[in-house]
Amino acid sequence: MKASINEVKSKIKEGKFEESFADLISLVDYELSFVEQGKMSRLLRKIPLQQFDLKTLKIAFLATSTVDHLAEILQLYLAREGFNAKFYIAEYDTIYQTALDPDSELYSFQPDIVWVFTNHRDLGLKASNSLSKSEAKECVADAIDRVKSICAVIHSKCDAQIIINNADRPLERSFGNFDVRVPSSKSSLIHRFNLEITSSLAPGIHIFDFGYIADSFGLSRWHDEAYWYHSKHAFSFNAIGSIAHSASMLIRGIFGRSYKCLVLDLDNTLWGGVIGDDGIEGIRLGQGSAEGEAFQAFQHYIKELKDRGIILAACSKNEHETAAEAVQNHPEMVLKLDDFAVFTCNWHNKADNIRAIASTLDIGLDSLVFVDDNPVERAQVKTELPVVAVPDMPQDPVQYLRTLDQQLYFETAMFSEEDINRSEMYRVNAERKTSQTQFSNIGDFLRDLSMKAQVGGFDQINLPRVAQLINKSNQFHLTTTRYSEKQILSMISREAYEGLWVKLNDRFGDNGLISAVLLHQINDTLVVDTWVMSCRVLSRGLEDYIHNEIVKIGKQRGVKVIEGQYIPTKKNKLVAELYNKLGWEELPRETSTRTWQLPIEDAVYRENYIESIF
Repeated sequence: MKASINEVKSKIKEGKFEESFADLISLVDYELSFVEQGKMSRLLRKIPLQQFDLKTLKIAFLATSTVDHLAEILQLYLAREGFNAKFYIAEYDTIYQTALDPDSELYSFQPDIVWVFTNHRDLGLKASNSLSKSEAKECVADAIDRVKSICAVIHSKCDAQIIINNADRPLERSFGNFDVRVPSSKSSLIHRFNLEITSSLAPGIHIFDFGYIADSFGLSRWHDEAYWYHSKHAFSFNAIGSIAHSASMLIRGIFGRSYKCLVLDLDNTLWGGVIGDDGIEGIRLGQGSAEGEAFQAFQHYIKELKDRGIILAACSKNEHETAAEAVQNHPEMVLKLDDFAVFTCNWHNKADNIRAIASTLDIGLDSLVFVDDNPVERAQVKTELPVVAVPDMPQDPVQYLRTLDQQLYFETAMFSEEDINRSEMYRVNAERKTSQTQFSNIGDFLRDLSMKAQVGGFDQINLPRVAQLINKSNQFHLTTTRYSEKQILSMISREAYEGLWVKLNDRFGDNGLISAVLLHQINDTLVVDTWVMSCRVLSRGLEDYIHNEIVKIGKQRGVKVIEGQYIPTKKNKLVAELYNKLGWEELPRETSTRTWQLPIEDAVYRENYIESIF
């Protein structure tokens, strides 16, 4: 480790900032000591981050403990996830004073995130043997109301996302093991608080599972009374890496950057042995051995990921028929063929296969996590596809589940009905692509799909999915605007704004809510503020269908012109010429932002193969 850090230091001195940044980020590991992580965070501050394609992110800490060291190391972890973080740290233990003052630096800082950083000492959950069950319940309700009130104050003054901690547990227990049976004990009060706070949050407020981090780190190591009493550090310095890692992945999820797809090797990854050599009866999976049970537990975990919306794909060097038979027919297999959106088994280069998987699914390579037991295969994919996440899997399969889980690749800030069905939607979409090859022209294929679309306005029922689509879409996103549920609600409550969502189904199945458009009327002009669409429905004429819906709204509102913009990013080149293709007129420009207009009197409805249903 020291040699690697020294190498980064030397490259910084030589001005090799791109290499030094890449090397430094590769060293980030939450299990390192505070001293080692501190060295890396200081090196990061010597690298001019503004020259990299990192999203600037402003984070404000309102804390009842000292968080300066956490902020320094969190910057390192956020850089790893593509953010250039800037911090405002309010004076120690001034949460209410800072939040209530409209002229405080908190609001002039204009944060993207406000982190209300508390611990169990701040909640007023004072254990008392004299409290009845109802009084203990009321005590917790009061603590939750205080948290909700401070969040409401912050939201009334700024549009930042808010992160709040749930409670860690103290180490001491006055009743010992009996503590959990006493309603008014610290253990019981904190347990109730952590359960109930999660169901009490408004849109735009996110839980940081402080209690889980403390428990997983180990309470006896987490608490250090000397740090607390001398400098008001609420946890051991060596826990900072775990907190920073978890927080960076939560923030990644809040801004729609979570990974979407898990690409899995088969042999010695989902089972022990090589199916081509050992046959179905010879692979190690399920009851009978520690290794077999570990592989099965790993599959159960992957199945849970799939059931919450993570897309699964197989990428294995095998004969397709042999591998498919094993997956479908082995009695101990948890995962079946239908669980995989794409099942790729051949003898091609795995990096090429992963490219093909991403293309089939219409998602970016930076949405993929590749898990393979073979270090050579992992190294090749890391080299050829550096944006693909490739965890270093241990030799012992007993550690597979923990290794993947602790990376937090699939952290999310929201969960909708669409997520439950996502994997099936992508699997069926792959079938659509196969079906397309049976037709000689695109028109025949689109007619054969028998597509039906439903259009509606933004409402509370569909708002979580709309916000998710706006924040996660990168390729079909013309302006790359990012809005929270709270911000969207605020906009559509005004007459000048109008939102519409589009759902699509066809003969293969339901695609779900796959597009959202936010329109803003400014005098006689209707501006397309945001237009996002899932890439899995590209090239089916849905762009023309939505164009028609926008024109309808423009005519209903009596505007003279509809206007749309394209703000280029590295990921949205796909839609650079969308408005041109729709027949809109491009205006002269002086910057990279391009603007098109469509006079209502010239607007025509474009032909497509989609039927409207109401």
